Amino acid sequence: MNVSLRQQTVRMARLVGTATQQAVAEATLELPGGLPEMSRVVRVIAHPVVTGWEAAENELIVQGAVDFTVLYAHERPEPPAARDIEAERGYDAEAANGREPLAAFERREELYRHRWRRAAKFEVILDVPGAGPGVAADVEVRPEEMDVQLHHTGRRLDVEAVVALTARVKQLYDAQVPVWDGPPDDAQADVQLVAVRNEAGRRQAHVSVDGALPADGEVPLARVVDVSAAARARAEEEDGRLVVQGTMDYRVLAVDENGRLTTRTWHDQTPFRYVFDAAGVQAEDARVRAVVTGVDAAVRGGLAVEVFADVALELDASSVRRLPLLVGLAAPEGLEVRSRTSVFGLEEWVGQGTADERLRETLELPAGHPPIDRVIFAEAAAAVDDVLVLGDKVVGEGYVTVAALYVARTEGQPLHYVSWRRAMAFESEIDVPGAQPGMDADVSARVASIAVDLLNRETVEADVRLTFEAAVTRPVEREAIVEAVAVPPPEENPPTFTFVAVQPGDTLWKLSNRYHANMDDIVRANPWLQGAADGPLPAGRKLCVPRRRPQAAP
Repeated sequence: MNVSLRQQTVRMARLVGTATQQAVAEATLELPGGLPEMSRVVRVIAHPVVTGWEAAENELIVQGAVDFTVLYAHERPEPPAARDIEAERGYDAEAANGREPLAAFERREELYRHRWRRAAKFEVILDVPGAGPGVAADVEVRPEEMDVQLHHTGRRLDVEAVVALTARVKQLYDAQVPVWDGPPDDAQADVQLVAVRNEAGRRQAHVSVDGALPADGEVPLARVVDVSAAARARAEEEDGRLVVQGTMDYRVLAVDENGRLTTRTWHDQTPFRYVFDAAGVQAEDARVRAVVTGVDAAVRGGLAVEVFADVALELDASSVRRLPLLVGLAAPEGLEVRSRTSVFGLEEWVGQGTADERLRETLELPAGHPPIDRVIFAEAAAAVDDVLVLGDKVVGEGYVTVAALYVARTEGQPLHYVSWRRAMAFESEIDVPGAQPGMDADVSARVASIAVDLLNRETVEADVRLTFEAAVTRPVEREAIVEAVAVPPPEENPPTFTFVAVQPGDTLWKLSNRYHANMDDIVRANPWLQGAADGPLPAGRKLCVPRRRPQAAP
């Protein structure tokens, strides 16, 4: 009887620890000479990115940079011509209170946008006990608070941005696991399936995406004052290569040639592709994350909007494998089978799950913000603060920040920006069968949609839909048979030596049991076996097996 076990290499990730910390990035931002000065800052957007990290003993050192984008108003000294009006006809203060018929007038502000790339840098040291050289880390960074001071010249901004970093540090290691190839017909095998996540590695890349979007409308556009973008991507196999295909969605706030604000949206535009060096990775095992790290836009000829975007791609090439571990073996009557076991440390895959949740909240305008006439657009971002693993479910706790750009119901109808930090709290349950307290869980939250309904001039209702994903693992130790061999009955008068040719899969342990020989004696008779106590021997090599020890003299 030939017992067949096959060595399978599995790369696993063991969670070392997690850490969260804030950092401050400061910058002085100067307007380029071609732009008019800033009379009023509408909003400043901070977009932090991680530029690198390194692991030291019990800590992770993260470097990053921040892009800043300003949307500001420039006030002309004289009333502009009709084509320069950048909002609908407004209301004066008395008319807004209903004391007399509404009096129309022309607004005096023009809106401009500018972006500073990598304007500020930061470095953070995260305490992660157990971290050290050679670990892997998933680091995420998001903006938190920001303080902006406009210089009296109107050409400089002093910005202090607080960013939050979250890191999950893992130790990658390769495990050689003997898996059962199937029992012979005359043996009974006890096999247990253990699911593990094989980490084929993460790969990162950056792509530049550009193109022209048709500016359909009755009135041609004059210029762009704000732009945002989102990317979608998927992985496909093409001629043995792993190719990422993606498209972009855009939202543009622009001024038309009549001076009015208008919002345009485009979906599934400016396709892009990138080929990853990921030999052996199947498309179904690859998950692609595409994040827009910067976007600019400009009107060309009034009938098209040219867009330029930077997209960061992350390819997570991992898959769940179910390993058949041989934990018991019984031979037919009259045949002896010997086996050797070993204990393996594995990261067992418990499961994953998704959940959707809808949050609604009534939000009051913070003090100092003028009343709302109409909302131009709203946006939201979700962050997970804590993760709890309970019986058959994972709980993700966190918050949602909501923001809106709106036209104020005040004289001139100026554009304003309002942000409600931590506007909504969530505690979402994601079903993951088999989850138990003490296991390791990773939860991500994504805003699927955001809608804002104007209830009155001071109040809005925010309707946010969230999508959650959770993955659960646990470290385990499994004992399994690593070698097994059928042992014939011992001969009454064996020869002193037997010369054999090594067969595929033969080991020193198997040969010693098959021929009822001592392993040390075999090594002494074959000096080339020194250091070969573990692992298969080279097939085809001849060796001498001492079978009978010399009898001691009487």
